[in-house]
Amino acid sequence: MLTEDADPHLTSPGVAIGTAAYMSPEQARGEELDPRTDLFSFGAVLYEMSTGKQAFSGNTTAVLHDAILNRAPTSPVRLNPELPPDLERIINKALEKDREVRFQSAAELRADLKRLKRDTSSASAVWRTAQPAAVPAARRSLARWLGIGAAAIVIVLFVVAAIRWWPSRSAPAAVRAAQTTLAVLPFANAGAGAERDYLRVALADEVATTLSYAPALAIRPMASTRKFAQADFDPQAAGRELKVADVVTGQFSQEGENLRVSLEVIDVEGNRLVWRDAVSVPAKDMIAVREQVTARVRQGLLPLLGAATSASGAATRPQNSEAYELYMRAVALPSDDEPTRQAIPMLERAVQLDPNFAPAWAALSRRYNYASNYGAQGNATYRRAEEAASRALALDPEFVEAEGLSIQYHVERGNWNLAYDEANALVRKRPENAQAHFTLAYILRYGGLNDEAIRECEAAMRLDAHERRFRSCSIPFLYAGNIDRAIEFSNLDRGSQWAQSAIYQSLLRQGRVKEAQRMTGMDFIPLIQACFERRPRAEIAKLWAGLEADEMSFPDPEPKYFDGSALVYCGLHDEGLRLLRKAVESNYCAVPAMDNDPLWDSVRKTPEFAAIRKDAMACRDHALAHVQQKNR
Repeated sequence: MLTEDADPHLTSPGVAIGTAAYMSPEQARGEELDPRTDLFSFGAVLYEMSTGKQAFSGNTTAVLHDAILNRAPTSPVRLNPELPPDLERIINKALEKDREVRFQSAAELRADLKRLKRDTSSASAVWRTAQPAAVPAARRSLARWLGIGAAAIVIVLFVVAAIRWWPSRSAPAAVRAAQTTLAVLPFANAGAGAERDYLRVALADEVATTLSYAPALAIRPMASTRKFAQADFDPQAAGRELKVADVVTGQFSQEGENLRVSLEVIDVEGNRLVWRDAVSVPAKDMIAVREQVTARVRQGLLPLLGAATSASGAATRPQNSEAYELYMRAVALPSDDEPTRQAIPMLERAVQLDPNFAPAWAALSRRYNYASNYGAQGNATYRRAEEAASRALALDPEFVEAEGLSIQYHVERGNWNLAYDEANALVRKRPENAQAHFTLAYILRYGGLNDEAIRECEAAMRLDAHERRFRSCSIPFLYAGNIDRAIEFSNLDRGSQWAQSAIYQSLLRQGRVKEAQRMTGMDFIPLIQACFERRPRAEIAKLWAGLEADEMSFPDPEPKYFDGSALVYCGLHDEGLRLLRKAVESNYCAVPAMDNDPLWDSVRKTPEFAAIRKDAMACRDHALAHVQQKNR
């Protein structure tokens, strides 16, 4: 019988029955249960006994289920600093989202608890130590439980089983909603030899990748932190420059036949150490190094940060040592022309040796994409970039970077609707991820939805103000006439060939021709140099004739817009309009860009320009209608 204050919504048709706060992820998803489910619920009880707080809470069942499925509870040691570290490890392992890496049996858990009891000189003394008043009852309760002995786990599991099926009548507090910003800095080589120097970036990249699967964290990409690999740095100063709450640092050294890797987390504001761990693994087994380091991050660092990875989002694991070492060496190389030429054969060999390792396929896709766009390797390499991204995404559907690459290739191939649907879904799934917002901005720009693209670019910038790949967000600002902001985004990749070209485009549209001419590094565009030097039209046309076939056949339509406007500026009107038409036909909806762009002024009143503009408007209207239909 319900009392007057009882919750009439304790159960609902079609909803998993049980005390929601103690449900396992598989129970919350309505999947088949097994004994490991009770071990998760036991972990939730043990957490509450240790801290005086529930591991998972929320104002509604939906919020509570989200916490169970996607978030880790606050580190028990943060709530109760006197807890033995090994007890925290046991709790965290019991609360693993993925039951395959949870305790597999009560016997395994009982053995760990027996070891804890044996290794603790006086378990009861720990609980008698003076503590904050917040959790004394819970602590005494846990002390008595430990005193009874680990065999009592059977009784506790019986209680857990009852809890699992007994409806809850409590109204737990809201879960932690704030997002934590974090940067993983390149590791220090503390005497492992020059041949291991690639691990400075490669190990940091593995840690950053592991952390990136936690929806509650905003991780600065390695492109933002790579510059710290070349010099000694102050972690606090680096953290302030990167605008993050915490920084992860590390170092590695050779100890006989072993490689010792240590990790630290530093709170930037307080400049204090908040977490430290280390592993020692045979140096010849780089896969074991990776597994040990990422396991410590998952089981130690993520709970400390109050974050959890998605159970379905664990990256595929390397299976071949040679392939993994090649991958790590390639990841450590910069993304310029020559390093890309070096990285591609390494990654091709890596995926040949270990075809099921998603990060290697994604890295290969990035290198192919760079080579096809900036290394003059053309269409065949672009197709290989698409194939590599598809392979990475098929292997790991939760891999945000692979998903972003795949979406980018869709829109560059003219598949705007599909690209928008996937980019919009990515932002809904990962609203805290800067790469997701940038990907959506990229798609909106191609659809002529410039204001919407600007909003997504600003969202990406708020989440990560240093990612160099966001440089192309300069384009919607250029189209809007906000040249200063366009240059700010271009300078995310300051000094690169791409940034030089983008800034030149901005200066030219401001009428600052002499400044554009004086820019260093513009010698890589012979046609533009010829135009600036006012060479005969026939000479400029001849230069273009050698480029036209490749330009017209390359899949990405956006370069056609910019190169077409440059040709018109240089007096090649028909050739420029031909490129503009090809861009629009490829679903690059070049409005409002072509309406505001002064480089088209000399052809603006021609019938051909008017016809192209009409098609561009239809392209944008189609994109807008699709967006409105999807967002109803």
